[in-house]
Amino acid sequence: MKKLLSCRFNIDTASVEIRYTDGSQISIYTPGADDELCLTVPMQTEIDWLIYNEPMTYAWCSLVNWSSMPGIWREPMV
Repeated sequence: MKKLLSCRFNIDTASVEIRYTDGSQISIYTPGADDELCLTVPMQTEIDWLIYNEPMTYAWCSLVNWSSMPGIWREPMV
């Protein structure tokens, strides 16, 4: 069973990197992932906050399902 060793944002590669104890690694290129979401400015602000402050939450949302992240998919104010 793989255990999580680390999860961090690498500013040099613009990627969230997840490393496991068995040596495997997942790298999520954040500009590419964000482009797929077609974000509004308020959504992008929340995503940027996650990247820098909670990269594990960003990685989980990217790999599992963004719609399960509360607060990100609010309807715009009219």
